[in-house]
Amino acid sequence: MSYPTIRTGLQSTNPDVYFPTQYSFVAGPFVVYCGKITNPNNGQLVNLTPSTTLRYVGLTITNYKFSGTGSPAAIAVAIPTNITGNSFNISFQVQPVGVTFDVYYLAIGN
Repeated sequence: MSYPTIRTGLQSTNPDVYFPTQYSFVAGPFVVYCGKITNPNNGQLVNLTPSTTLRYVGLTITNYKFSGTGSPAAIAVAIPTNITGNSFNISFQVQPVGVTFDVYYLAIGN
C-alpha cells in the first residue's frame, strides 16, 4: 500500500531549507511529486525521481516580479507539455520581458 521511499521536509536548518524536489505516496501505486523551479526557461525539462509514468502535472506561477519600466504587457501562463515517462517541459503561453517568477509543480505518477 505504499511506495518504498519518500523524500519530504528539510535538507538543512538554521535557516530552514526545504528539499527543492519532494515526493511521497498515496495508497495504491501512486507517487506524488511537488517542487519549485526558480526562474524557469521556456521549454525547460523537468525530470522527476524516482522514475514513474506521470498521470498528472499541474503548474502554478508565484513570486511574479516585474523589474522593467512601465508595466508588463501580459501575465505569464505556465503549461506542462511533452509529458513522457517521468519528465515534462515547462512551456509558457506568454513570457513578458523583464519579469521573473517561480513555478510550483504537483505531479502524480504510478
